Amino acid sequence: MTLTKKLRKLKNDCHNVCQLCGVEVNGLFCDHDHMTELVRGFVCRDCNNFVLPAAERKPELVTGKVLRYLNCPPLKEHKIKYKNQKPLKMPLKPLSEIAYETDMDLYHKLRAFGLNPKIPARRR
Repeated sequence: MTLTKKLRKLKNDCHNVCQLCGVEVNGLFCDHDHMTELVRGFVCRDCNNFVLPAAERKPELVTGKVLRYLNCPPLKEHKIKYKNQKPLKMPLKPLSEIAYETDMDLYHKLRAFGLNPKIPARRR
């Protein structure tokens, strides 16, 4: 699929720096949410082929930078749609559920160190 003029300009504004990992590369890929088809940002080949698909297939692995990118994508305010080229084969969890599971993992790790953190509240 070819990029619109607006997307090409936004891609050029990235100066070949991945909006997820921050690495400078020769080429960027247009990343979009497969459920909403909204463009999230421009990412490097590794983030596009490995990090983001893993986050979509195994949301319990999502933490830190990836979770922030998915919850608040760099190009969110532009509301640009990018059509899926292949239909989705598996249902995705809502990000609020992913965040809660990640918080619970952190809660259990802190408890294992003898700390007494508050139980995370479910996000909406």
